[in-house]
Amino acid sequence: MSKINELNTNQASKQPVFYIVIGILLITIPSLAGLGIWIRNNHAYSRLTEVVGYLDKYYIFETKDRHPSYEVVIVMTNGDKYWSKSVGKDLAPTVFGQKGEKIRVFKSRDTGMPKLDGAVRSYGLWVDDREISSISADINKDRLDIVIVAMISMVCGGILLTKNIKRLRQAGNTCREGVAYKH
Repeated sequence: MSKINELNTNQASKQPVFYIVIGILLITIPSLAGLGIWIRNNHAYSRLTEVVGYLDKYYIFETKDRHPSYEVVIVMTNGDKYWSKSVGKDLAPTVFGQKGEKIRVFKSRDTGMPKLDGAVRSYGLWVDDREISSISADINKDRLDIVIVAMISMVCGGILLTKNIKRLRQAGNTCREGVAYKH
């Protein structure tokens, strides 16, 4: 076998190995991260604190991401702000009637939770003792986001693995054929 063919064969067999490693990482990292977050969310109930206050106002906050989303921010009469996935922007006018309505939410004791326009993430929502959304429904919405991202990453990793293992086998067969041809 000539030196050029030998170099091409070595490069062809190294490239799939790189992609196989990337594929394994795409499967492993989201799985472990998702598992950690899932476990953390399972203990979320014990880390929640009830907050009861009165509605001053609410407003719709638009995130400035590539794909903007709209979240409802609830401002209490004492100035505290909470945001929740319990109510969408279209439903907010029917849920919140007037200033002074009794609002009950649960917030995490974890101070490291991300804030949205200065508002703390809350779970569950009751307006004048009427349940709008339960705590478990809001926690499950967070879990669903995690599962979707992890699944997409794992599928991409699986595709990379399959495709490049096949390429590596083909490169191995080419090497063996070249060696057999040489004798």
